[in-house]
Amino acid sequence: MMNLINTESAVKKVIAFYQLKQMAHPVYQNKFQAFIRPKKDGAYTFSFLIQDAIDEETFVYGNTEKDISDIKERELTNDSDLLDKNIPINCALNKVSYDDKLNKLKGISPANQKKIFLHLLDGKVKQKMAVYQSLAQKWILLQMKCFDYYNRPLCLLDSIDGINITRTTGAENEWIYDFAESINNIKINMQKAIAEEFSNEINKPVYLKSYDPHSQFDLSKTHI
Repeated sequence: MMNLINTESAVKKVIAFYQLKQMAHPVYQNKFQAFIRPKKDGAYTFSFLIQDAIDEETFVYGNTEKDISDIKERELTNDSDLLDKNIPINCALNKVSYDDKLNKLKGISPANQKKIFLHLLDGKVKQKMAVYQSLAQKWILLQMKCFDYYNRPLCLLDSIDGINITRTTGAENEWIYDFAESINNIKINMQKAIAEEFSNEINKPVYLKSYDPHSQFDLSKTHI
């Protein structure tokens, strides 16, 4: 049975295996082998082995349910630059609202409108976002956390000595490039999954309270 790990743990294992390989004498480095393979459900497997030393071991990462849970639990930052950085993050978040006439989120710069994936939400959800400002804020909060969750692994990969994830294709360590590509693909799948879960929750026939600006103090911990 394959081990299921979150994406952040997968990154640590990839980096550790690469660094272990680099520590070995060059004559033995070809014994270090790693493979990135896609699964039908959108997740990926990371397999690695050292010939004549360690048998192949495989981990599954990019599981939708596991990653969404971890994304929700992240501390909120503005590393994505989606909000105004000149004011405290909660104040900037409180300025976010949805304009149904323009199909845009107020409080988000024009340059960032394409980065918030409004096209993944249906008309009914957007109508409710226009009425209940807190829903628009919850949506942008999820986008910010999702950015952080997948951007940090890519930055860690690109910071490895001797590796540039944009230039390893066709090289001996192409599997690291494949891993970086898998992170990008997982993020795309996760955006769709987040939108689906968000929409299903919003479209439930439940009563929504009127927007209260004071209720946003702990919005960084809000779950869908």
